Order: sequence, then structure tokens, then C-alpha cells
Amino acid sequence: MSFSSSHQDTSGSSTSTLDPQYSDAVYGNYGRAQALANTPFQPYTGQQVAGFTPTQLQAQGALTSIGQGDVGSAPLQAGINLAQSAGAYQPQQVSVTPLTGVDLSGYMNPYQSGVIDSTISQAIRAKGISDAGDASKATAAEIPLARIAWLIVESITPDWYGFM
Repeated sequence: MSFSSSHQDTSGSSTSTLDPQYSDAVYGNYGRAQALANTPFQPYTGQQVAGFTPTQLQAQGALTSIGQGDVGSAPLQAGINLAQSAGAYQPQQVSVTPLTGVDLSGYMNPYQSGVIDSTISQAIRAKGISDAGDASKATAAEIPLARIAWLIVESITPDWYGFM
């Protein structure tokens, strides 16, 4: 069964022709495809989702009646009133007497005296050694007056300010 025939001439070129028995069917399908392709788009206009069931409609009605019936307004109002009263709270005035002459060493953290205080002392000692080296460099070389003033300010330890 052949749908076409071909023929080769003496120049070496060949030609193919469609069998006339099938040409009407082929060209008819092509014509129908062209007509369909040129048809404008027509969107679907029918219902796209299913409707609600009777149970769903009943639940929607119950929720609507709850919203209209002001259910839950009493606890909500109680919460609002509580928040307003908390915002208006005024603490009671408290007076204290100083603890002069009272030994509080039993209440002090031993970590502070054992670690923090000794570390601060070591840092102050190291700063003193560094400042002494800076001061000796300042006297040995010609250093501007502003640099000497800065070295003096840096040599002041925290205990001069009453921190220790």
C-alpha cells in the first residue's frame, strides 16, 4: 500500500506526488484544522466548584448566629477591665534604712573576691608596668607635649577615681 509515488528524471532530480485516493482526506483534515485554529477562544461559563452540602450550610448558620448573638463578650470585657486596672497600678512607697555597721561578708559571693578582684589587681599592675615603660620612652626621646599629657592621663589607675 503506497500513499505517494516518486519519479526521477534524467537530470537526477526527483518529484513526489500524493496518491489521489488519499489527497482528499489529507487536504480535508488540513482544512478542518485551519478552521479550528482560527476559531476564537470561548471560555467555560458553567459552574466550576461544587455547592455547599446541607451540613456545611447548617454549620455556617450556627457560626453566623454565634457572631450575631455576642457570645464571648463578657470574658472579653473582663479581660479589657483587668488590663485597664493593671495599667493604673501605683506601687506602694517604700522607705529603707542604711545598713551601716552591719557585716555583710557572709552574703558576698566568694567568686568576686577570689577571681574578679585579683584579676583587676593584676590588670592594674600590668598597666603600671606598661606605663612605666612608656614614661621611660617619653623621657629618652623627644615626644610632643600632647603625647606626654596622654601618658600621664593613662597612668591614673581606677582606684584614684574611687572604683576600688
